[in-house]
Amino acid sequence: MARYASKRLNGVVVADAQRLPFGDQTFDVVFARAVLHHLPDPNLGAAEIARVLRPGGRCVFFDTHKNVLSRIPRELMRGGGHFSEGHKNFSDSEYLEFLRPYFTLSSTEYVGYAAYTLLGFPDILSLYKYFPGKRLWTPLLIWIDEVWERIPLARWLGLCLLVSAKKIDPASRSSDR
Repeated sequence: MARYASKRLNGVVVADAQRLPFGDQTFDVVFARAVLHHLPDPNLGAAEIARVLRPGGRCVFFDTHKNVLSRIPRELMRGGGHFSEGHKNFSDSEYLEFLRPYFTLSSTEYVGYAAYTLLGFPDILSLYKYFPGKRLWTPLLIWIDEVWERIPLARWLGLCLLVSAKKIDPASRSSDR
């Protein structure tokens, strides 16, 4: 991924997400896609993201969601080289607990159904690259996901959580006491 990104961006950095090589309060925005579920200590990962964000900085977290559907690929791939023992899915309550000490949570959405499975799992099984007419299929799959997300009793089956958050300003927290 770093090689691919470096072809399109300047300044790509590969680093340990639990010990980021950036100073405190460096960034206004962080996008953490599928990060915390790979870390030995997700709490430390959340703390590092908060450390490098400026007070009031925003973060978007996108990670796996533990439910009956998300267990299927993990069980099918267990024993292979794809999912390590440390690789995990989080329930929404577990995931939000990692974030609450550092962030005010703006929104939490369940996402990823048909489109995510076919477009988002290319590292597991890249069937979509063989689909003819991708320009027609992609909007249809995204539309199916958008419809599914509106079904109250089914939407929690999303394979991922999408959380929008704002860094808690330590100065305002201490003034609240």
